[in-house]
Amino acid sequence: MEKREKGAVLVITLIILVVLAAFMVTLTFFITHESKWVVKLKKKSVALQLAEAGVDRGVWKLNESKAIWDNLEDGPITGYNNDVVYTDVEGGSYKILISTTDNFSERKIIATGMESSGSEVKKIEVVMAKQYIQSSITAPNIVFGGNCKVHWGPISSLTTMSLSGSADNPYPRKYSRGGISSRDTDPAPPNTDDVEYWAYYNVPDPPEVDFNYYRNNADEYYPGDKEFKNRSVSHASADCIYYVEGNATLKNSYLKGTLIVMGNLNLGGNGAGSYSATVPSDAWKEYAKIDTVASGEYAGDNGYQAVSSTYAINKVAFEGYIYVGGNISSSGTPTINGVVVVAGSSAGVGNLTMYYSSEIALNVQTTNNAITRTSWKQSRAEW
Repeated sequence: MEKREKGAVLVITLIILVVLAAFMVTLTFFITHESKWVVKLKKKSVALQLAEAGVDRGVWKLNESKAIWDNLEDGPITGYNNDVVYTDVEGGSYKILISTTDNFSERKIIATGMESSGSEVKKIEVVMAKQYIQSSITAPNIVFGGNCKVHWGPISSLTTMSLSGSADNPYPRKYSRGGISSRDTDPAPPNTDDVEYWAYYNVPDPPEVDFNYYRNNADEYYPGDKEFKNRSVSHASADCIYYVEGNATLKNSYLKGTLIVMGNLNLGGNGAGSYSATVPSDAWKEYAKIDTVASGEYAGDNGYQAVSSTYAINKVAFEGYIYVGGNISSSGTPTINGVVVVAGSSAGVGNLTMYYSSEIALNVQTTNNAITRTSWKQSRAEW
């Protein structure tokens, strides 16, 4: 019995020693590889930080000036076309590619970071969107009557919106911080049909216009009131900046560019311009209430959720961006192709017809570039 017990103890001891040996081997393996994993993880982290530094540098470049943003339409920017390797951040290097996207208001930044040993490379892609005026007409309050029509872009009111007569159309989309007559005047939700109108909605303020830029670069500057009467330019002519410190009248004319009126603006008579205007690719969104597979249901309609590239318009009084520091009114049947921002009232626009232009909206000179990130994606990459 004693010999058997000693033998059993020996076997158990041997088993314990084998287990301990196996454990030590496993422990040594994990300790060895853990240090490698920690090093690898650190290298990945450094590569990612370098890519993030590249994104930051790309955003800084886009914010540098409006010209930088615009010039990307014509081609890449030196230093931001994967043509320069930056080493200003400790731990490795990075390079940057800035390009356009299918959306005219967006730019894509692709930043690639490589850790100094070259074993880890990370890539980050971000899309930056530029804030711009997305409404045809923006005003503290909107009062449309008569036969006023707005096409291709929403209308936005910073207080309430009143629509009557032929101006009470099922288009365009309508956004108001207060009630919208004949739609919703009760603050209690729901305040929208999610198709055509949004009452009691958080309408953003329009981007702040850079008055100093327009005043200093005005082609025609008027310290007091000004009447533009029977004046006409060609559609192919260069844009001009018209800056009026007082009130202005635009009558039986066609002007193109930017019109800044610090007082009141009256659009008299008819416009004198006729041409094929560019239809925004997403203009169909304004007509969801009436849009069917048939074409010709609205200006530029090419069938369900599709628009033509151009549309012939006439009686155009102004093509471009209009800012009115006071009130805007109209008589006759003038047409505007562009964007209008009013600081006062938009009552009394009567038979005005408005065609929104996203291209013109994007080119309005504001006090800052106002770009925001809309997407972020990380991936492994090659240098």
